[in-house]
Amino acid sequence: MQAVLQLFFDETTDTFFHSLWQKIKSSGLPNPLLERGATPHITLSFGDDVKVENLISSLTNVLDTTAALELTFGSLSTFANENGVIFVAPIVTHCLLQLHHDVHLPMMQHSSSTSEYSQIDRWFPHCTLTMRLTSPQIIEAFALLGDLHLPISGHGTRVSLLEFPSLVELASWKLSSEL
Repeated sequence: MQAVLQLFFDETTDTFFHSLWQKIKSSGLPNPLLERGATPHITLSFGDDVKVENLISSLTNVLDTTAALELTFGSLSTFANENGVIFVAPIVTHCLLQLHHDVHLPMMQHSSSTSEYSQIDRWFPHCTLTMRLTSPQIIEAFALLGDLHLPISGHGTRVSLLEFPSLVELASWKLSSEL
């Protein structure tokens, strides 16, 4: 089974990103995230042939004592590849890198392989706003989001393990409210 670890946001931040997803969709641009019923998030790790019970046990040991994260999203950008992704990236902090490290290592231990994009030295945290855009649609999306006032502050409050691609939740950990 393929599985993904995602960091979810507090209610205010989640609502804000949902409003951006809806703004994109209402403009006529595609937004597969809304169509799939996804929730705004930062992907922390992705694994193939995951030994779910072992991974959940390892993650529980780590995440039961992990505090919620302060996040500051400082840039609107795109990946220069064929995926047509528009995203908002958080400023990378020690706490965010530590969380990624703490959850990615167990994913590596309990999976046959992990995504090259979630490797410790290659991970680029971001919250996807939409994807599968053509080059002209990317330009349109940037124009549409031109009134986005950065930085945006929020909190990462929950980590969930989801089956992929169904996004069925397998386990979830609420991060402690101590910031």
